[in-house]
Amino acid sequence: MTTVAIDFGTSNTVVCILNPDTQTPETLRLGEMSRIFKTNKSNPDVREIPVVPTLVFVKNAGELLLGEKVRSQRLGQSQPDRFFKAFKRDLAADYQPPARNIDGESYTPESVAEQFIRTIWKQLYQQNIQPDKLIFTVPVGAFERYLDWFHDLAESLGVEEVQLIDESTAAALGYAVQRPGSLVLVVDLGGGTLDLSLVRTAVTPPLPPLIKGGRNFDPSLNKGETNLTSPLSKGETNLAPPLSKGGLGGVRAEVLAKSDAYVGGEDIDIWIVEANKRNNCYLFRECMFPFYYYSQDFYASWLKNRCSHAF
Repeated sequence: MTTVAIDFGTSNTVVCILNPDTQTPETLRLGEMSRIFKTNKSNPDVREIPVVPTLVFVKNAGELLLGEKVRSQRLGQSQPDRFFKAFKRDLAADYQPPARNIDGESYTPESVAEQFIRTIWKQLYQQNIQPDKLIFTVPVGAFERYLDWFHDLAESLGVEEVQLIDESTAAALGYAVQRPGSLVLVVDLGGGTLDLSLVRTAVTPPLPPLIKGGRNFDPSLNKGETNLTSPLSKGETNLAPPLSKGGLGGVRAEVLAKSDAYVGGEDIDIWIVEANKRNNCYLFRECMFPFYYYSQDFYASWLKNRCSHAF
């Protein structure tokens, strides 16, 4: 079975595959859509982590540019009416922004997000990856309409098995995968939401051996049914894929408590820029002019870097 996990984020999206041989997760690079982050720059052992910026630009009718192509070319500055960002946040919001009509076609947050995921899905097939199981991460505060959107999307993709898991709970599993018995508090400040999960981990029993030509399955499911797991509630458990060495077992996460807030990095960027405008601070007075034609988030990122060096 080929398992793919998609962490669909407000700012960036990460796609991982569970290596069938080593039973360890690997982050995928999706061609020109991906941006590479490097870690441990002071260490000779530099890790490269590919992410897909969650950005969409409508170039022509039916032709979309996604990810790093949009970010690196700053297409959102030249033609903002064709530029979509933070559309995941709109999916989870009570208020839905009106559809945009571009070149005779209507674009809503749902349609843009669906085309974004579908393009990633096509890229997987181009890399000869045909998932049997798909895992989506969702915010702690995700409600039924948001979860139904994922369910419908996965069904249209033809995936045999689908699982949804809280973003912060998934992070706890990733951190504690080699530390069974840990009590982990995850504070996940993303681009659109703040999620917290208090999780206790334990080792799962080994999986039953695979029958030649067969696969492990849930006998409670009838043919054609989808295994859709909702976000975990207090006291419930979640079985993660068998990530330990050799694939002999996985990690069970018992969620003791969780909470969320509808605030994220997008809001912080706005606060930083607006506060500096009101206070007429030195950095804004001296340095705003070069960024006049740049976006607010670009200036906010630059300002945060300057402040971090200053202190």
